[in-house]
Amino acid sequence: MSPEKTKILFLTNNLIASEQKFKNLADYFTYTDDYLKKNDKYIKFLLEVVEPTLSSYENKQYGELLQINTKNHPQLKCQSDKTSWLENLDKALKIRLSGNIGDMLDLLIETKIPRLPSKVEDSENKFKNLKSKPSEELEEEEARFIKKLNDFRSISYQEVSSLGDYIEDKTPFSTKHGVKGAQFDNVLVICGRGWNQYNWNQMLEWMDGSYPADKKDTFERNRNLFYVSCSRAKHNLTLLFTQELSEKSIGVLEQIFGKHNTFSSPTGLP
Repeated sequence: MSPEKTKILFLTNNLIASEQKFKNLADYFTYTDDYLKKNDKYIKFLLEVVEPTLSSYENKQYGELLQINTKNHPQLKCQSDKTSWLENLDKALKIRLSGNIGDMLDLLIETKIPRLPSKVEDSENKFKNLKSKPSEELEEEEARFIKKLNDFRSISYQEVSSLGDYIEDKTPFSTKHGVKGAQFDNVLVICGRGWNQYNWNQMLEWMDGSYPADKKDTFERNRNLFYVSCSRAKHNLTLLFTQELSEKSIGVLEQIFGKHNTFSSPTGLP
């Protein structure tokens, strides 16, 4: 089940977020996938600076630690600087395990190990200043800013680490769209109704060309994604349908993959 040999394909990143345990982050960025591309200033900093810093320190890769974007780290001028630096990294590791994103940001603001980028620092200063104002004096936009950033800071920091593993392809999970052109020894395709643009039972029933004239684009979109998913496996392919399939659909699957394959239903599922 290593990521190099096996891929578990879901329809959407939100479904993967639940499996990979960064669901609250995914919900926070509901209307954009920018966070998956590290286009958000906070996510970019946490994943490209903080996470590599803590991973290198945790694994005692001190040479690599000192090479990570050195402009983000203070210079060590004496032994006391080194002692303080290591103590602060120990605190950050503890927050990484049991704190939230706000805890981590507050520590980094205090210690500057590593330093926050100017855009993140400006945002945090704005947050701090606005929170000190009486709520009745806040403008509507200011109140929204406080709530939004407070929601983000309240998310468990472990979700950041889990998100990083997914983005860096260190997990077996991916979306059906995300693996186009790649192949793996083993592929498990999760076929469900996570997105209303896709209906696998309907697609299979329409494989004989019986789709309505005005649904041709819908059928072809479903069929093409189905073929992309199934063609990613070099050796072993498993399809797990989490929506009910008609007898006609199961018959189509038998035609595609051969009747010698067994189609079974887990207890409690249709």
